Amino acid sequence: MKIGKITTVVIALVLVTYQSVFAYSTSNNQLGQSLLSFSNDNHIDSEIWSDKADQEIIVKSDGISSDEEPGQTTPVQKNAKLNTKTAQSTASVTASCYGNKGNAYGQVKITLVSGNKLTGKVNIYLYNKTTNGKWKQVAKKTKVQITKNTTVKVSASISQTRYWRVKITGKVLETEIISLYAYSGLLNKQGVKYPSHKEIYTGRIPEKPSTSLKKNQKPRDPSFRSNYISWFEKKYPKANVNWGNYEIHHIRPLLYGGSNDVSNGIALTKSQHNDYTSWWKNY
Repeated sequence: MKIGKITTVVIALVLVTYQSVFAYSTSNNQLGQSLLSFSNDNHIDSEIWSDKADQEIIVKSDGISSDEEPGQTTPVQKNAKLNTKTAQSTASVTASCYGNKGNAYGQVKITLVSGNKLTGKVNIYLYNKTTNGKWKQVAKKTKVQITKNTTVKVSASISQTRYWRVKITGKVLETEIISLYAYSGLLNKQGVKYPSHKEIYTGRIPEKPSTSLKKNQKPRDPSFRSNYISWFEKKYPKANVNWGNYEIHHIRPLLYGGSNDVSNGIALTKSQHNDYTSWWKNY
């Protein structure tokens, strides 16, 4: 998973200081990343996945980190934890967005880190969107009173493959205003996040599919595997891959109009291949 640069932002207001503190952790396949946003007018440069052998562009990303939505331009930080401080107390506010068993969840966890008083009132909003669509609010909880360590969760059933995000607003420790976002990545109808396995040697990662694909079955070419291996070995003569340990995955499945061209292939282990196949079964 691509990890963004660590950024600390301090915004000075009258008698109020906001300080962002970022912490990193390993998350499982379904748990979304907690993201922090201070403004929406700073652009993230587009990025690409490139071939490490000769820097030829093989697979393009969306110009975003793997858990943001397409078109996102707000500077965000994965696994961000926002600490709000006053003279009396310090509170930790962490947001997450994830899927499980056909449902999407947005969650905020508020914990007293130091001091003896925790006060506040927060709102939590859950949204989803298509690849090129706008965010649509689907669930919310508002004016949740905070008087002790609290976890607030909001959920919605998943009917179609979508991107999801949660937004947290409100006040903690009286005058400290929160604006915290977390993104799930692309979830299928079972709430499983699209995998991000890397190909042997090249390190390529399949591009996330559009949310609007329709079934359009294409015939299977029995030579697809051998054609891909032949192309790969000519392209990367120093790779020395033991092909008995790898399967060739159709990045876009034939069921959804994918081709048998080598450009639609990627070499993965059997376990990695199964992850993609399982994900597509609930697309």
